[in-house]
Amino acid sequence: MQKDIFYEELEELLYSKGITENNDIDFLNDLENHGYLNLYSAYKKILNIDSDTPINTKDLKFIYTFDFDLQSLVFKYLIQFEISLKERLNYIMCTKFGYAEHEYLAKANYNTSGKFNVENTINNALLKIRYDEYPIKHYINKGKLVPPWLFLKHIPFGNVQQLYKILKSEEKSSVVNHFISNHSPLTIDLKKEFFDNSLEYIRHYRNVIAHANRFINHNISSDKGNKKPFLKHYFSESILTEYEFNTNLCRNDVNGLFFLIIILTPSKLLRERFIFELDLLIRQYYEADEGKKIMHISKIPENIVDRLSELNNLTH
Repeated sequence: MQKDIFYEELEELLYSKGITENNDIDFLNDLENHGYLNLYSAYKKILNIDSDTPINTKDLKFIYTFDFDLQSLVFKYLIQFEISLKERLNYIMCTKFGYAEHEYLAKANYNTSGKFNVENTINNALLKIRYDEYPIKHYINKGKLVPPWLFLKHIPFGNVQQLYKILKSEEKSSVVNHFISNHSPLTIDLKKEFFDNSLEYIRHYRNVIAHANRFINHNISSDKGNKKPFLKHYFSESILTEYEFNTNLCRNDVNGLFFLIIILTPSKLLRERFIFELDLLIRQYYEADEGKKIMHISKIPENIVDRLSELNNLTH
């Protein structure tokens, strides 16, 4: 009974803020399962509650559900990028540094003259490993050496990002050229700058999703966003115009993250799968009755799938 009173009070609080009731859904149940913060507070800054078209409880559920579905879709491709990045580092460690921990983590293999402390970076990664978890536990129990692929499997994305940063120039070039096509007309220095920036972009949105924060209409800070010197090579009427970029489309928003998934995914199958699944999701929500009223809030262009298809054809 106390629980019902608590959520009924939250529902009344919503109505006092201009949200209207829609009897098609059991919003009390939604509040109980998703919370006031996730259903309303996360979106109140982007909802035009005082407009001529009132926002109702079904609209709140709609935007929350769309956001959740979009996050779920994007997250699995960010995880796939993480897997690919770890495998690229594993390849470098195995072929150039050695299979034993004292070999592939030796300071001499890394750029000790850069702005990042090599020893601290390596130690921070080692501290993140939980040696009581499989499969690394099996190697430890058997007295086996921990190979690079196992070390990388057990450390978070942020530490993998830092390991990339301490690589020497030649190894960084190897990583970057794997993800950004060698036949691209861009210089290696520009590719490296873009890749460094992309890692931070991806890490930021990965954390947004992991902590169940609002994803749609969320912006990364401008200094960490996509930079024009790289993306201008893809400016066109069908992909992204310079005017659109200057007004922040794909500069530091989720659309920019979609672009990164296409540019940085070497697998043709995965790129096409992402476009296909995003198309299904976007059409499902745009074609819903609430979609006509709500989807513009996401600031995702209705033709985003066409743009990504063109980008896919151009970059690979």
